[in-house]
Amino acid sequence: MYLHPERAKALERKVVVVGEHEHPDVVLETDFTTDVRGGKLAWYQSWGVPELWVEVPDRRESFPPGLTIHLLEGGLYRTSAASRAFPSWSAEEIH
Repeated sequence: MYLHPERAKALERKVVVVGEHEHPDVVLETDFTTDVRGGKLAWYQSWGVPELWVEVPDRRESFPPGLTIHLLEGGLYRTSAASRAFPSWSAEEIH
């Protein structure tokens, strides 16, 4: 999600190229079959994505359902109960 649509207009074919385009303000990853923490979380962190939402649907046996918000601070993610991009939304409300 881009909070400022004019930043997204520069994208061709709606594809973000790391190192070439500005990062989206928020990325949403849904864990249906894999666990993002095993590898993809590190990718998003290394790419500098400022806010990552990881949603585990209600019908997932491996992990408890819910939304985890990861905020990039000092090059590392920390989990947060609330969104920085949408400060009035909590992870629980978004889920």
